[in-house]
Order: sequence, then structure tokens, then C-alpha cells
Amino acid sequence: MMGDDHNAPRLDTESPRGEASVLARELGGDLPCVRCRYNLRGLSVRGVCPECGAPVRATLLARVDPMASELAPITRPALVGWGLLAWSWGAVFAALCAWVLRLAAYFVPESELMYRVAPLAFGVMGGALISWAGAAVLVSPQERLPRTHKLAALAGVVCYIPVVFTLWELHVGDDIWGPIGFHGSGAGQYMDRLLLGLGLIGIALGLRPNGRALTARSMVMRKGMVDRQTLFGLAGAVAMALLGDAIVQWLGYRPGADVWRVLGKLLVLCGSVLATLGLVGVAVDAWRIRGVIRQPPLTLAGLLEKPARGGS
Repeated sequence: MMGDDHNAPRLDTESPRGEASVLARELGGDLPCVRCRYNLRGLSVRGVCPECGAPVRATLLARVDPMASELAPITRPALVGWGLLAWSWGAVFAALCAWVLRLAAYFVPESELMYRVAPLAFGVMGGALISWAGAAVLVSPQERLPRTHKLAALAGVVCYIPVVFTLWELHVGDDIWGPIGFHGSGAGQYMDRLLLGLGLIGIALGLRPNGRALTARSMVMRKGMVDRQTLFGLAGAVAMALLGDAIVQWLGYRPGADVWRVLGKLLVLCGSVLATLGLVGVAVDAWRIRGVIRQPPLTLAGLLEKPARGGS
């Protein structure tokens, strides 16, 4: 809750004299009020917002990132921002198309599946390719990343190769053109699903270190003020689905194995739902931090600097 100027929190400085010096300064950079979004540029640090009366110091405490000067710069912020969105939302689009494809098998006559759902099969491929292109940007999104992080991200990008290949086999080769169709459950399709799951786990774990480095640029996420599905949890959800698929494949068709078959299918369903929700969570996080990626976080020194002569 915001109070008046007398009760506003004090800015940390090294000495009382330094504090008086800081409070006497005027804001040289743009700073939207934390309450009404009014631009506080040109106001004294010890003043209040002329629109709503909120203390300028309260806005500074809410907007200024104390770790801003320690964060490594992003060399191509616009490219990284768009790459992050393409990587996450492309994967969400592919997953949603795959869900609709699977549900269509229960509601559309098999004789009509090819021409009714073929666009969705290619939608899965398109989303996967967009995600792959976005992931390539995340191999080295900022400076001063450890070499191990870059190598892990590169391995994650390479894992897209089996993922794209098996998606083509499952959704285009089998679902649309192949003789197996939507209801196929042979050993060949099981191996495709296994390779797909392992590839997805490799992508999630490989890109996780650099993804965490980018989300750490957001002060809100660094303080744990948002709930989000981590890439590690996403990998765990895919592993759950793989476990269920293995149970169905190896134990679900033996005499008296009805319990194993039900358990395996339940694990596949739960793992698939959790993995999809995890993808949506990652995409929402990417959307939230896109502004932080495209522009550096606010620093107190930057806000107190006087604009250059002739500047606006």
C-alpha cells in the first residue's frame, strides 16, 4: 500500500550526505508512475506524482532493478525477443494441433479424416519448425554465458531433428498418407513416440540453462512473484507419458493385463496434459519478459542522468 511522502521507503545509500544528494536530484529518464503510469521525468526524487500523489521514491523502489548493472547485455535484443516467442508459441501451436488431430479420430469418420484434418497435420509440422527456428536464437542470447550453457542449448537445438522427423512420421506419414492411420499402435509407432519423447526431453533440458538466464532478467520472476511451469517440470511430464506408453506397449496386451493397460493409458493422458500445460506456461513467461529482453532494465544511475543537450 502506498502512503504519503513522509512515510515512503527510503532509498539505500552509503551515507546520509549521499542520501541527501540523491534525493535532491531530478529524474533525467522516463519513469512511469507505479500507480497511474504518468511520466515522472524531470521531477525530484523526493517529490510526488502530480496526477495521483504517489511518492516518486515508491515508484523507484518498484521499477528500478537493483541487479540491472550486473546483468549481461543482450547483443541482439529484438532478435532474441522474437526468437523466444517463436520457440515457445510455435511449440504450443504444434501441441494444440496434435491434440485436435487425436481427438478427431473419435469424432470424424475414418474415411473423411484425410481431407478434413490434413491441414492440422501440417500445422503440427509448421509449429515445430517455427519453434526450431526460435530455439536457434537461444544458443547464445546474451554475453558472458558459460560455455557449458551454450553447448547444452546447442544440443537442445540438435534434438529438434528427431522431433521433427518423428512428427512427420506420426502425423503426416501415418495419420494422413500411411496405411496405419490414427488407430495404429504397432512397434514402429511406439518407437517413433519414444524417439519423439526423448527428443522433447533433450530440448527442454538443453535450453533450460539459457532460458533461466533470460527469465532472471525480470525482477518480478527473480523474486518468485509469478507461478510458472519450469522446463524441468515439462521434461518430467514427457517422461511420465513415455512411462505410460511403455507400460501399455510391454504389459498392456498380455493375458490378464487390463490393470496395466488402464494404468499406462492414464499415465500417458496425465503426462500429455501436464506437458501441454507446461508449454503454455513457458509461452506465457516468454510473453511476460519480452519487454525486458528488448530493452535493458532500469537503473537508478540511468534515471538520474541528465539527457544530452539537444535531446528530447
